[in-house]
Amino acid sequence: MRYHDPMQTPHFSLPSDFEKKGFYTTQEVADLLNVHVATVRRWIQNNTLFAFRFSARVTRIPYGALAEFVGTPLPVSHETMSQARADSINARIAAEHRGLAAS
Repeated sequence: MRYHDPMQTPHFSLPSDFEKKGFYTTQEVADLLNVHVATVRRWIQNNTLFAFRFSARVTRIPYGALAEFVGTPLPVSHETMSQARADSINARIAAEHRGLAAS
């Protein structure tokens, strides 16, 4: 019988048909990697997986951080955005959160 070595880094891969988007919720990442959402939160808390924390209840994992976590090489591009665009993105995420909280 083989036992899992807790010191060994697990290997994950993303499904080939997953939706590529800018940011993912902790639940979406858990579903993609077939782990419990508490595991994803622990990875974030332990700085194993990078995430943006917008509030106490809103955390988003960028696609690049997810791809790096699973070992998928990505072309990296940098985007400089105006404050108005940053505010717009933040407002959209906040609206999404309000919609999730209402359901």
